[in-house]
Amino acid sequence: MKEVYLGEPDKELRRFICGIKEDDKTTVAIGNDVVAKDAFKSVVSVENIHFEKCKCIEESAFENCADLKNVIWMEKTEETPKAYDLAGKVIGIREKSKSQTFNGTITEKSDDKDSPETDKIIGINIPTVSDFEIQRGAFKNCSNLQTVILPKSTNIVIEKEAFGGCQNLRTIVFPCDDNQIVDISGDAFIGCSKVTFVCSKASRAYRYAREHCFEIVNF
Repeated sequence: MKEVYLGEPDKELRRFICGIKEDDKTTVAIGNDVVAKDAFKSVVSVENIHFEKCKCIEESAFENCADLKNVIWMEKTEETPKAYDLAGKVIGIREKSKSQTFNGTITEKSDDKDSPETDKIIGINIPTVSDFEIQRGAFKNCSNLQTVILPKSTNIVIEKEAFGGCQNLRTIVFPCDDNQIVDISGDAFIGCSKVTFVCSKASRAYRYAREHCFEIVNF
């Protein structure tokens, strides 16, 4: 799988232009703070998007990206390639006490019966951004999208049909606590009948998921 790095912090990524062959599955790492309207619209062969500290995905930025599977906010580490492998099948979140917040560590079941740990840690260091926004239709009709891991933020806005028509979306992770402001449109996840919200029971994301009858996994 190829990896392409784009952008600079504090700048807007206006348009993705890259000569990717249709059968080359590609990971795109984005360093920009903003991805502009229609920047990746209908792009093929991009399978993973890795954001470092992006804080705004504008309207229809990734609409109709049919090959897109995983969208993850994380700081790049040596474990990043493993994180992509795991993202489509988030197996477990290491349990924390109620007084702690999710620290971005995702676990995978170990095959080693002699291991004292029941899980082995796959390090995903989730970045913190201030105000965070996914605008209307940003990932609309990404029919193969499976997993989204959002950044830590004190203020998250997800607008109308942001993930509309993402029929195979299985998991969205909100690494947040009860101090976070979450404003999610009532139909942000229209057509996402398979999605499970992974979030703190004290969070507003949890309340949203309950109100809209989505499956929930607490951490």
